Amino acid sequence: MLLAPPGDAAAATSPGGVVLLLGDSMLEYGGLQLEAMLEAAGFDAQGQYRASTGFCRWDYFDWRPEMRRQVVEQDPLAVVVFIGANDAQDCYSRKGTLLPTGTAEWSSLYGRRVGAAMRVLHGDGRLVLWVTEPAMASARLEAVMAEINRLAEARAPQLDGVSIVDTRAIFGQEFSVRIPDPGGAGTVYARTGDGVHFTHAGSQLLADTLFAAIEGFAAAPVPAQASTAAPNMSRSAVSTASTLPASPSQNPGLRIAS
Repeated sequence: MLLAPPGDAAAATSPGGVVLLLGDSMLEYGGLQLEAMLEAAGFDAQGQYRASTGFCRWDYFDWRPEMRRQVVEQDPLAVVVFIGANDAQDCYSRKGTLLPTGTAEWSSLYGRRVGAAMRVLHGDGRLVLWVTEPAMASARLEAVMAEINRLAEARAPQLDGVSIVDTRAIFGQEFSVRIPDPGGAGTVYARTGDGVHFTHAGSQLLADTLFAAIEGFAAAPVPAQASTAAPNMSRSAVSTASTLPASPSQNPGLRIAS
């Protein structure tokens, strides 16, 4: 069923609409798998993947105009965002001041950029699935990723319909190339030896989680003048100020949190 915009009496009765996928190389492989799943379900999946990009180096690639352009051109029903793994570096402010990582000034700037991106993509109430960074093998990288996750998690509840997808609920709180198989069949080789990226199997686990959230949200009727989110999602890897339906059998770590 279509995602219904706020104020509609109920969702439409057939699949469809654009699901926009925006991310760096962390999303690219899982995004391609998710695109295939969405297309098979009747959605129009549009992926925009830019390796080595983030919210710090806007002199290299600026996501702001790209996000605005995609929202206007695609008018998506839902957006998946997975950006941040390349941001373990100093950031330049709008005035050109270099703000070192690990400082309050860096966190303040980065948090504002994340919040602004969420507002642009959320618009008047569309579903935004904001994917947090998984645990990293490098202690230095992990420290910055944990801060990036904290900043995103602090801002998501400010917009009803912006949902945090907690990769650590799927892949573990500490880096490991292997994780327990969600189906109970031993372990899954989920992370690559570079200490950062996902394997094909790991990307599929992420795609499964995202697909369940999108499909469940799309299938739920939306009452008039109610939140765009839908009820009855069990606690999961997807957390939000709203609630979204999903399949616990496909995503055993699913949770909701405000």
